[in-house]
Amino acid sequence: MTRPITSLAVMMLSEEGKLRLDDAPPEFIPAFSTQRIFLDTDNPVMEHTRSREGEITIQHLLTHTSGLRNRNSDIYRTEGVRSRFISLKQMVDNAARVPPFEDPGTRFRCGISTTVLGRVIEIASGQPLDRFLSDRISDPLDMKYTVF
Repeated sequence: MTRPITSLAVMMLSEEGKLRLDDAPPEFIPAFSTQRIFLDTDNPVMEHTRSREGEITIQHLLTHTSGLRNRNSDIYRTEGVRSRFISLKQMVDNAARVPPFEDPGTRFRCGISTTVLGRVIEIASGQPLDRFLSDRISDPLDMKYTVF
């Protein structure tokens, strides 16, 4: 249930004016500003890219239309996105170096969008993700058996 809880946290921060749904990730994570799009999504090669049409937004991340793929893809493994032994910050920075597979808003693809939102939550709230979720969601709702 990490996706809906993370999405709830994003909506809470939106209501508080700490982010907007049309904000672009580079406003929080500058590495996303230079992303390009893979030319061949079936055989992605870091050097074979084109310009991106439009910016990824928080809304694209929430609706899984950001163009980001799941962390099991070969290119994400090669580029160190998949590792569970690195920090959320490092994982998202690694993901930002890898081009998306489609332009934002063009295709639903369940992937690492929610993970990127987790990092946006940390930056917008000034708290580690697990602390924010505990302080603002799990503890107030008495969700004793929920962990991240």
